[in-house]
Amino acid sequence: MNTQRRQHRILGVAFILAIMLIGIFVSLMQQKEEKSYFEYTEADVKMLGDFMWANIMYAKEFGTLKNATPEELEEAYKLSGSVVLHRLEARISGETIREVIYAPGQYDEVLYSDFMINLETTSEVYEWAEELLKYGPQGPEGLIYEWFLKFRPDKPYREVCGIYFYEAEGITKKVTGGKVN
Repeated sequence: MNTQRRQHRILGVAFILAIMLIGIFVSLMQQKEEKSYFEYTEADVKMLGDFMWANIMYAKEFGTLKNATPEELEEAYKLSGSVVLHRLEARISGETIREVIYAPGQYDEVLYSDFMINLETTSEVYEWAEELLKYGPQGPEGLIYEWFLKFRPDKPYREVCGIYFYEAEGITKKVTGGKVN
């Protein structure tokens, strides 16, 4: 009987220790914060999302993307935002999202269009913008050009319903991730 009691105590202590270890593990997992690719603010998400929305709406207005599937539209939005972030990382046209987007001669036709002035950006586009900021831009690091017409004789990195995304040779990141605002 004494042996049986001792076994019950040992099992009880083992059970309590197991529960404590599970609790510690769960606590540590909750405390572990996922590090984002960029350190960003809600203002950064809004700036990038608004630009992505205006850029793609501009493309739709001028003939491209009229018959795009939802998947193609999502890809176009994300690649458009990725071009901005690749330019930011390469320090082409600026050191913040705003500087890259508003750099002279870069996106003037989009920025001064009705789409950027009368924003109707959807929550889905903001989610995609945040996804790019959190996990990093899509495509190769030299992906810094997009055009609504094919403007280079070489093959684009990707064409999505009339928007051509091009890679520039020799472009490397000067900054990987980091603060964006």
